[in-house]
Amino acid sequence: MTITSALFYTAQTIGDKGSDALKKGQLNQAERLFARAARLDRSEARYPLNLALINSVYFREKGDRTYYTEALSYAALAQSLDPYNLENNAMLLRAYKLLQRTDLQLKHARE
Repeated sequence: MTITSALFYTAQTIGDKGSDALKKGQLNQAERLFARAARLDRSEARYPLNLALINSVYFREKGDRTYYTEALSYAALAQSLDPYNLENNAMLLRAYKLLQRTDLQLKHARE
């Protein structure tokens, strides 16, 4: 799918609002905003990456395996979209740490 400049701008704007909500600790709102941005721009890694982090936090707080599975899925998608971005890689390592997946932390650190 080719993204138009209007969709790109809309996704960026929504993603920025998601980042603001995340900074304020408003995880539910941030999750909704990042999910919406991810649907609009499927090529941007930061949206699924933030969804991976949010779901990792939910898993740690609630212990629900659904969040664990979602976090791993979003992390894999983010890594596939932008595998060489150091900032994204650091966030992926943080998500894996929250999920207590040292095996994935080590594997990712070696790649």
